[in-house]
Amino acid sequence: MIVYFFSYIIEGLIIIVATSLIGSYLAIRGISIVLGGFPDESYLSKLLVYKEFNQVARIFGGPAFIYLISICLLFILGLISQAGISIFCGGDKENEKEKREKEVGENNEVKNEEKEVKN
Repeated sequence: MIVYFFSYIIEGLIIIVATSLIGSYLAIRGISIVLGGFPDESYLSKLLVYKEFNQVARIFGGPAFIYLISICLLFILGLISQAGISIFCGGDKENEKEKREKEVGENNEVKNEEKEVKN
């Protein structure tokens, strides 16, 4: 019960954070495909597994650092914009539930009327 309540409250926050992070990474990764200079993720993960931190630091000394900063800035911009949109454009779950229930009720009434007409 407590987990359900907690997840209901932070569901919107989780969606905002996830989409901001994924969107910022994909946008910068797409730009890096055109411009070049983005480090290969599999190579970086192997360096981290073998604890080659000096090599990782060397890689992020060049354009990869600019890409990393760009991802962070876009992530923050995405968080702010999505949070603002959800706050000011009425991200009320209660209103959405009421609308759905009303639509379902209207659909049921239409179906009942159709059954009466057929009979």
